[in-house]
Amino acid sequence: MIYTLTANPAIDYNIACDGLAANTVTRTRNAVYTPNGKGLNVSFTLDHYGVDTTILGFFAGFSGEFIVKGAEALGVPVKPVWTDGITRVNVFLNAGPDTEYNMVNAGAAINEANEQEMFELIDSLIAMEPLLIKPNDDELLDIFGIKVSGGDDESVKGAMAELHAKGARNVLLTLGGAGAYFSNGEHIWFANRTFDVKLLSTVCAGDSSLAAFLSVWHDAPERVEDALRLSMATGANVVECPGLGDFAKVDEYKKHIEVRQVC
Repeated sequence: MIYTLTANPAIDYNIACDGLAANTVTRTRNAVYTPNGKGLNVSFTLDHYGVDTTILGFFAGFSGEFIVKGAEALGVPVKPVWTDGITRVNVFLNAGPDTEYNMVNAGAAINEANEQEMFELIDSLIAMEPLLIKPNDDELLDIFGIKVSGGDDESVKGAMAELHAKGARNVLLTLGGAGAYFSNGEHIWFANRTFDVKLLSTVCAGDSSLAAFLSVWHDAPERVEDALRLSMATGANVVECPGLGDFAKVDEYKKHIEVRQVC
């Protein structure tokens, strides 16, 4: 069983239009409402790949109930901590090819009693030497001050060495459309797709990529290349969909993911 924690879940409201202009009525289409949040997306993807998972998180109001009921309807159990207020609703607008507007709202307040209730659900917290971290290139720069670029193996080698020195035992570094690197402290692999995708929304791609990777690698750490192929194929499929989509193209996309060992 893999438990995930989402401290600030949301309903994602995905819509599309043919362009956006001020001071005029914009007609939208293809409205999709989905439960979302880092841990939720990981759990939903793990469940899709047959891994037992349970969601932990803070939820509030009618929108929190929508998320919990939606997750349970998908077959993923939830252990909620209920708070006052309203769980946030985020808006993601696709306004044409390669044009995406992300409007992300603040979440409901969490007080000390809510925190204590959550702590009681969690047996222990790993503060050092996490099993696996998955930063993207922006997070790597913001959190650690490390800059890397896709295809620059030397910069990635230095970044991985620094992250391992800080205590991370394994690192999955995602670079969006530029591919992904994985390091176990001894070897580094690089994976990328050899095909183009029709970008609709990047919102859930990183979370689903992580979960897909975990679904293979967690119980079979020697299958790094298989895990990376599934991870990259899943992320590519998800960016073409509002929310997570249905993973319908993953098996086909896996055939077109190249993996090589960097060192």
